[in-house]
Amino acid sequence: MRIGRIGAARAARSLALSLPALLMAASQAGAQTSEISEVVVSARKTEEKLRDVPIAATVVDAQIIADQGGARTLQELLANTPAVYFLNTSSPTNSEVTMRGSGTGRATTAETAVGLYRNGAYVGGGSFGGRSFARLDLFDLERVEVLRGTQGALYGRNAVGGAINVITQQPKFERSGQVLAQYASKDYRQGDLILNANLSEHVAVRLSASFIDQSKAFFFNPTQGQYYDEQKTGTERFQIRYAKDRFDGNLLVEHYQANLPAIIFQVVIPVGTNAAYPRGYAQDPYAFPHNGPMAAKQQVNAVQATWSYDLGFAQLSSSTLRRVRRTLSTFDQDALDPAELARIRAELGVTAVIDPNGANVTRDTTKSWFQDLHLSGELGERANWLFGAEYLKFRSKGDITQTRTPTATLSQGTVAPLRLDVRSISAYGLLGYDLTETLNITGEARYTTDKRSVDINRFDLRTGLSAGSRFAAVGSVSPANFNYTLSAGWKFDPAWLLYAKVGTAFRAASFNTDLGDPRGLPIPFAYDDEQAITYEAGIKGNIIPPLFVALTTYFAKTRDAQVQRNNGCAVGVPACPVPATLFLTNSGDKEVRGVELEVSYRTDFLGGRMRANLGLTAQEGEFVSGPDAGKKVNNLPATGIKGSVNYRRPITERVTGFINVRYDGEWGGNQEIGPTIPVPFTTPLQLRIAELADRQLVDLRLGVTFGGTELAFYSDNVTDETYLIFKSATTDRRNTPRRVGVQVTRSF
Repeated sequence: MRIGRIGAARAARSLALSLPALLMAASQAGAQTSEISEVVVSARKTEEKLRDVPIAATVVDAQIIADQGGARTLQELLANTPAVYFLNTSSPTNSEVTMRGSGTGRATTAETAVGLYRNGAYVGGGSFGGRSFARLDLFDLERVEVLRGTQGALYGRNAVGGAINVITQQPKFERSGQVLAQYASKDYRQGDLILNANLSEHVAVRLSASFIDQSKAFFFNPTQGQYYDEQKTGTERFQIRYAKDRFDGNLLVEHYQANLPAIIFQVVIPVGTNAAYPRGYAQDPYAFPHNGPMAAKQQVNAVQATWSYDLGFAQLSSSTLRRVRRTLSTFDQDALDPAELARIRAELGVTAVIDPNGANVTRDTTKSWFQDLHLSGELGERANWLFGAEYLKFRSKGDITQTRTPTATLSQGTVAPLRLDVRSISAYGLLGYDLTETLNITGEARYTTDKRSVDINRFDLRTGLSAGSRFAAVGSVSPANFNYTLSAGWKFDPAWLLYAKVGTAFRAASFNTDLGDPRGLPIPFAYDDEQAITYEAGIKGNIIPPLFVALTTYFAKTRDAQVQRNNGCAVGVPACPVPATLFLTNSGDKEVRGVELEVSYRTDFLGGRMRANLGLTAQEGEFVSGPDAGKKVNNLPATGIKGSVNYRRPITERVTGFINVRYDGEWGGNQEIGPTIPVPFTTPLQLRIAELADRQLVDLRLGVTFGGTELAFYSDNVTDETYLIFKSATTDRRNTPRRVGVQVTRSF
């Protein structure tokens, strides 16, 4: 029986039954610990040991990142993390992460349902390009903290499914550096340079630079002679740190410029699903006859200042970020060139009315300002506290331009300028108290006020006249939210923590920028915040000294869930025979439940050192009220198995060999909550719900180290697994095929 056929509920019960055995083993383990349990996490705004924090968290530290050969994508970084799903749209400009079934906002101005933080500062938001981290954020990392479950009390904005805090390497008071060179299939080239120096006893600097250049790739456009997934990026970063006595401060300045993979899609219309395509139509999976522009570009400039000062009775900490992100995305809206359109009309009997010159260009510039200031300390020997305030402001300005073949009655298209303004002010705090030497209770709270306003319109490119009220809207919303977290942790053994917590969070309201064809379903101009509450219990500790285990079970309920719909229009629908308009709206309540198990093992083995990590997830969810009651929560794989093994062993006195294997498997779940995929029809159009593709990805890396030099050979997707990352009524998107490469790293 395939793993994907195992029901989430059955798997959850099986994992939960292991809890008594873990407790029994814990009582025998004593006070011994493993190196993994000493990992540091700043989940509660101060650095603590991962083993002591009552939260489901995964830390991807610098050693794990180095074992993997560095971090190229967010999907690679999160490959070992349970209950995390990467929604890959094929382009980094609008891909996003969900956790525990938190919502998505593809093709809208919605914000992500996972809090995105860089060195403690919020970096998400904006009308386009702010649903994921940039490549800039994933370079020269100290660690990545993945906090699962609602984090609204301390992390605030949009941390419904959880939060990710990416922490950059700061200057160290030493002279060191690294040079990396990499070459892989399809002309992939990468070079990194890191230089670190201590200018004095109290001043250190760090210079980091990286480039990626790939002129050939996997998905090709023969019409334009272009590879859709080619890329060229450049990252430069300078940091200066001053530390003396009670003060420690760091200033970071960086620039990022990138040509990125575009939104890649293959037209697929099965036979019998569309009357205008009587014999169906399918383009080659890796070669698309598109004549419109296909590109994605991004630029990020940022300055961040972080500092802390020991006041004696408390620690004062600050994080200030000024960030400007510019994003451009273009694609061929009709996905055909004139020659291909003529061919399919003649050979396949296609009768659909298609303009082969349709194109879409989206531009966005988001300027953000973030400030966090908090104070933390202790009250006597039993209590600890934290109080802080946060200010976030960003403005997005851009436009969506749609072009077509001009005629005597139609111009060459339209342009829709958009401006989105957000201002958010929060105050938050934490109070923890040790009831006994082994039992702690902690309360966290945050109050947030938001003001969001939008100004949108659409104009004809020929006349300059407004395209009508469907696209013209000016408005604002000013919601306020109170979020809290209550947790209790019992250190019933020095090596073990048993905890329970309940917490809330909100996902910010926003606006729909296209109110759709009036013949379709009505689209609301604005939608409300969604509110989430999570109940969680877990245990973490060492079964034996080298074996660290964390088991979590949770139940999450979301009220006024934000869901994506379309307005019911489509080619082949007589009542509204135009392309569908996607929009977000609130849709009742949804519930998600699951079990997560993480295992980390460190041991000496056959004369070498082995490190292994395993993450298991079993989860299920459904809508329990509103128009979607009874439907499964989308983008929620029922079962997940993720893990990695890294083994190093001396070969000679000066040479050490290593091998790293990473596995990422997911099964079950639906792509959307409503029907999107056509089936052979008896009426003009029938649809069914698209399922998430079952997948198993294996990455392999092996090589040797000698005298500060590492030589590695690697293969991503070594089995050349192929699957659909997204499917709609007329398009498919595929994963990237196998890639092999070599990497040389010199550390000094």
